[in-house]
Amino acid sequence: MYRHGGIPPTLIVCGTRKTVSILMPEVESHIGRAEQLICLATQLAHSRTVGEIDLVVLVTQAWASPARQPFIYPHKDKNRCEVLVISALDGQTKEQKLLLFACIREPNEVLTDLKPLPVPAVVSVEGPLLRAFLTGYRLATVASLPNP
Repeated sequence: MYRHGGIPPTLIVCGTRKTVSILMPEVESHIGRAEQLICLATQLAHSRTVGEIDLVVLVTQAWASPARQPFIYPHKDKNRCEVLVISALDGQTKEQKLLLFACIREPNEVLTDLKPLPVPAVVSVEGPLLRAFLTGYRLATVASLPNP
């Protein structure tokens, strides 16, 4: 799918019982994405299929601009590049990682390569989205336990 076009945002949840991947519809804002992730966390917790979460990964595509002063937003930059963004949160240590890959396409838009990009030092890897998912999942899991 990504070779000939785009990839929808994809959430991968690795648990002690099962690993699931969920294709997510596009949303307009970070708030909408956070709400979407909390809703998915609640649904997944109530299904009781995943178990304890070991790892949560969010795969998205975006536009990026080279780091420079003055800063230019990618949507205004004629030198922007398409990137594959992989962000991950370890369910045990809460450590977050971010990987970026430049998408190399032929003139006919076929993806031919993914080149690793360094994550700029000024970029915070401590994003709120995966933490919101993990927190929502854990709260929903506790809330769905039978009363003693």
